[in-house]
Amino acid sequence: MQRQGPVAVGPIDMGFDLRMVGPALFAINEQYGTERNVLDAPGRYEFSLERPAPLLGRIDEVDDLRPVLAALIAKQWHFDANHYLRCIHGFIVGMALSWFQMAVQLFVTCLVNSFFPEVGEATVDLLESAGETVEFPADQTCCGQPAYNVGLRADARKMAAHTLDVLDATDGPIVLPSGSCTDMIVHHIPELMAGDPRRAAQAERVAGRTRELSQFLVDDLGLETVGPGCGDRSVAYHPSCHGLRNLSLRTQAESLLDHAEGVRRVELPDAENCCGFGGLFSVEMPDISVAMMETKLKNVEASGAAVLVGGDVSCLMHLGGGLHRNGSAVTVKHFAEILAGRLDTANDD
Repeated sequence: MQRQGPVAVGPIDMGFDLRMVGPALFAINEQYGTERNVLDAPGRYEFSLERPAPLLGRIDEVDDLRPVLAALIAKQWHFDANHYLRCIHGFIVGMALSWFQMAVQLFVTCLVNSFFPEVGEATVDLLESAGETVEFPADQTCCGQPAYNVGLRADARKMAAHTLDVLDATDGPIVLPSGSCTDMIVHHIPELMAGDPRRAAQAERVAGRTRELSQFLVDDLGLETVGPGCGDRSVAYHPSCHGLRNLSLRTQAESLLDHAEGVRRVELPDAENCCGFGGLFSVEMPDISVAMMETKLKNVEASGAAVLVGGDVSCLMHLGGGLHRNGSAVTVKHFAEILAGRLDTANDD
């Protein structure tokens, strides 16, 4: 029996710790587990192994779960705001993803692909260390955020339509090492497509499967720690605006850092203040951008951290440039690099 189209699972709100069903998950994974994907070359991920069998084909052998999971796959479920129902939804989706190892789709973002491929590699390391199978949709390009941010809605819509076509042809959660691009796919692409019923439905399907990396690891998988850590390093965490304000990413990455081997997280004064990047804001209003950045950098130096850590390479590129020009010894890293123990990379002095 074949599935038709991707599974639109919606935002996952875990009502309790899925690790309580660990023995059952282990037994199912042992029976239905698949081989790991292959990382072919740095910066480009080629997955040579065949995809696992369709999920419904496996459900045929798990009679007690068939009615529930078949319904989940057959159509997108819509729940009201009732917390109890959202918890059940999260539990069922979590079991489906964990038991049958549905592949994670990595949307790597433009800046990571062009300037920080080591962040993409670290993201794959973390997802695989968490037991996930990772796939890389090869035709992915920019999600359209830069055009959207400057009001070029027609151009942004074209780019977003391509992104939707690429991602809607895949299955499983879509994970990004970026809060800003996640916010674009989750919130703004559906707005762009609101006037086209077919595209609007497609945008909602893709948005419902899209998760920022720390959000996926902590909120969806329920992990406290992942990866080998980085040895003895003091770090300060800068929460970028899109993730903080639009995705409610307040504690997820910090929690992972707090539990990582050898990481000593220090408090960053006024951590939630903007760093001044703001995409094209830093180009159109450079004086204001630089003033905001210098305030942030003074707080970074005051924290005593050896490494400034964040979840968006755009902000880290902005802040890293300022630190370099100021002659600071502080380096910048994406939290994925810290957790994966990837410290010997280009921006590490």
